Amino acid sequence: MILVIIRIIDFSISSILMLVRFAKIYTRMKYKSRA
Repeated sequence: MILVIIRIIDFSISSILMLVRFAKIYTRMKYKSRA
């Protein structure tokens, strides 16, 4: 059970990091297009 919980937490953290990275790239593209 503990291992499963750790896997779920690790997956959620990795997905959040991916979303943050995507958001940063998106905002960067927006600023570039505006400039």
